[in-house]
Amino acid sequence: MLGGQGRDLIRGGPVEDAVVGNKGDDRLFAGPGDDGANGGEGNDRIAGGIGPDQLNGSGGNDRVFGNQGDDGIFGSQGDDVVLMGSGTSSLLSPSTTVILEVTRSTVDQVRHTQGIRGPGPPRLGRRRLRQRQRQRWCRC
Repeated sequence: MLGGQGRDLIRGGPVEDAVVGNKGDDRLFAGPGDDGANGGEGNDRIAGGIGPDQLNGSGGNDRVFGNQGDDGIFGSQGDDVVLMGSGTSSLLSPSTTVILEVTRSTVDQVRHTQGIRGPGPPRLGRRRLRQRQRQRWCRC
């Protein structure tokens, strides 16, 4: 499924889908299958489905939401916000800044090697972590 030059709203179906937003500020929703979603150019919102998905923000300042399933999330260019869902998710981001939204119900562990900072010591509740270098994050 391919979007046009402007803003698009694309929802994946019940089988495996490849959803591409193209240009514009798009809203993409992966279906319940093993899907791939790529925002393309623009500031996109991309949501994973129930199955294991490959979600790519691509260009722009994107918001990428993992969902149920073991998702691969790619931040790409721009300043992106990522919220991981249940399951095991991996994040690879060469972007300038990635903000990883962490909630107690979604993330038990975040592994990193360098360049991570947060707003103080970890506590229960919602946390935001910033990443400023190419990095792979893993929820195990």
